[in-house]
Amino acid sequence: MENADFFSDDNERKTQFAASAPREEPAKPKSKKFADLSGAKDDKIAKTSLFFAELSPADRELVFDAIRESKIAQGQILYYENTQIELVYFLLQGRVKSYKVNRFDNEIVLSIQKEAGLICLYMPYDPDPHYFCNLEAVEASRVAAFERNTLFNICKKSETLAKFFHTQFAKKVDEMKHIINRDLVYDGAARVAHMLVNSIDEFNSSKRQEIARLLNIQPETLSRILTKFKRDLLIDEKNTDINVRDLTRLKNIYEI
Repeated sequence: MENADFFSDDNERKTQFAASAPREEPAKPKSKKFADLSGAKDDKIAKTSLFFAELSPADRELVFDAIRESKIAQGQILYYENTQIELVYFLLQGRVKSYKVNRFDNEIVLSIQKEAGLICLYMPYDPDPHYFCNLEAVEASRVAAFERNTLFNICKKSETLAKFFHTQFAKKVDEMKHIINRDLVYDGAARVAHMLVNSIDEFNSSKRQEIARLLNIQPETLSRILTKFKRDLLIDEKNTDINVRDLTRLKNIYEI
């Protein structure tokens, strides 16, 4: 089968990602246990995960021959910002948090992921890739990992695998676009409205303090915004669950 263009060996394209300046050493979280994925190969959960179910038997065999799987406990760090990417991680079960640490040692939460899929922002053509942020388990989770070069090579063997993982990379880029809008363009009300429209289940299943941290607003600000939304008949609340009453007006708060 012909190799997929996305994973072709293109030296010119790789060259353009070469670093032109030394990287700054980022602040690291304190008193966190680092997750060790150096143990024996394990793929029991991966083989039963719906994440890989759409692959053909031949592609699944390529994946499971290359995969490394591990449990990570709540509070464990999977990787630190700006460390070199040796393993490309995928979430299979649980919840993980991507975040940065500012110069005041405050966490800036980028996302909390519970859907199976690619965790780290990774571009296959970057010859010297580094993790964009810190990654910590919010609860006991299971992750799958591929060595970076191994993932590249198995995708060169299968066009359908290349497309499968390309889709994961594209989703992660879209997620970063959303984060930029949320944190740099939207005000507090727009952030809350966007989450209520697009992630109502996550909103209702999370503690308000967690939501405030995710949206990078104060819990008191979140409470005031929800009170205003209820007063304006945009939402209502029953048994602590939020229901959207006026989807159109809620969207108008954040649509540009």
